[in-house]
Amino acid sequence: MRKLWVLAPVMLGACVSLNPATQTQAAPTINAYKFVVIPDTGVVTSALTASQPGGLKEVEPGTFIAEALAKKGITEVPRVEPAQAAQTLLVKYDRLGSRSMAMGWRGYAQEISIDLVDAKTSRSVYTCKAEGWGQTAIDDIKVAVGRCLEGLR
Repeated sequence: MRKLWVLAPVMLGACVSLNPATQTQAAPTINAYKFVVIPDTGVVTSALTASQPGGLKEVEPGTFIAEALAKKGITEVPRVEPAQAAQTLLVKYDRLGSRSMAMGWRGYAQEISIDLVDAKTSRSVYTCKAEGWGQTAIDDIKVAVGRCLEGLR
């Protein structure tokens, strides 16, 4: 019986997976957009891993969003310029919560949502929701943002 309890964390961890990401894109592509405004998304703080000693690290999730959109040719700007409103996206970001992975043995997955809104029309262009799971809370958010925006065309 004792051997079974030793193997329980291994067996539970083997069948853990993230929920599928969901994406909805209203426009066929985002090629018409050149700029993005990302409001304050708060700060995620996490302890560094054993391989990275030194305390805590803080990152703003908007940084990961800006990096992902930069790969699509969209540049972050501090505000909407009226002359460029038709080429500008606004980001709405929300952390939806966390989910225990394998009853807590494998940590927690963080779930986020991102809505990209046309600055001129206020219509949603792209909406997504995804979970992320890594070694730290920051890794969780980075993975979730990547999974969320991977369907962006």
